[in-house]
Amino acid sequence: MRLRSAAAGASAVVAAAAFAAMTAAPACSCGGGEAASDAGPVGDGGIPGDAAAPADASAPLIWIDFSVTGCAAAGAGGEPCTGAAPLRLEFVPIAPAQVDFVEWSFGDGSRPDQRFAPDHVYTSPGVYDVSLFAEGPGGTAAVTRQALVDVSPGGLGGACFADQQCASGACVCGAEPCTGLASGFCSQPCAGAACGEGVCADLAPTAPPDPAPWQAPLCLADCGGGAECPGGTVCRELPGAGGGWVQGCFAAGLVGDIGDSCAGDGGAPDGGRCASGECLAEGLRGLCSAGCGDDDACPPSAACATFNRGGSPSCLARCDADTPCDADPWLACEPAGGTGGAGFTVDEPPSDGGYCAPRRCAGPDDCPLGRCQGGFCAPP
Repeated sequence: MRLRSAAAGASAVVAAAAFAAMTAAPACSCGGGEAASDAGPVGDGGIPGDAAAPADASAPLIWIDFSVTGCAAAGAGGEPCTGAAPLRLEFVPIAPAQVDFVEWSFGDGSRPDQRFAPDHVYTSPGVYDVSLFAEGPGGTAAVTRQALVDVSPGGLGGACFADQQCASGACVCGAEPCTGLASGFCSQPCAGAACGEGVCADLAPTAPPDPAPWQAPLCLADCGGGAECPGGTVCRELPGAGGGWVQGCFAAGLVGDIGDSCAGDGGAPDGGRCASGECLAEGLRGLCSAGCGDDDACPPSAACATFNRGGSPSCLARCDADTPCDADPWLACEPAGGTGGAGFTVDEPPSDGGYCAPRRCAGPDDCPLGRCQGGFCAPP
């Protein structure tokens, strides 16, 4: 005697509702197979294609079908379920009568699954058949959808945990998870611009002594021109391995952008906390920047600034919705110009929104935990 599946008492109701929803707005009941006709299943206990029906334990189980969600498909006319590895799909059985037991085979060598409406992760690229066997008071039924699931290798920046999931052949931080990353990502080592449609970013411009797997010149998905980034990544301005700056999809917060804070645990500036590798001793918590001038340009979101006190020019972020410059109490969106050592000029027509720079002050109350010196916030 077979054990009843979880939720078997309501299985026919769930299945009928699933079928009605699928026929109203198909998500991905895709792939070929011996299943219901286009007009919907009929017969004793059958479910019309446009309405759900209650469970009927006396109705014969003359067919079984299922719906799939979590994949992309051109429609419900037999196209395969497609997506990049690792691909998580959800399956729901559809039946004209009560079902007490189900067994799924996902075609990828995994063990049969007896959950009523399981989810399943296809970890490797390939084309897979999916089979469903069902049993209930009205008998048994089975269906196999051949070549239903078509899993492609992940592109640059796609989530991964094994090299074989990536078109590049390399999953960075997959086998060796990296602190700060939710998952590994598809990439490959690069030099210059050898990344095909991607960009080559230098994620370790300061060459740390004990680098993580991601701290190297790596290929990233190109997000220049507003291209959308893979899930879990954002468009970042990063140093190009061949010089200059590139726009690539990378994790947020792992290293700072121009204008972010960068002080180390002891409070001293730590360039390793910045994508640029450079942290200025400005503000209470440091300020990510980059050298500029001559042939060294700033990224598009910043301008090359020269402080009145002298020293090498440095990139300052323009203030906007993405860079409000409000995380550090000694920094603010300040206009270019002004007197005092922390006043500065820029190599462009000054931005109306100002630049993330040392905060101007009129007294100590303007500088929490610090003092007002020469018209700017400074350490006490």
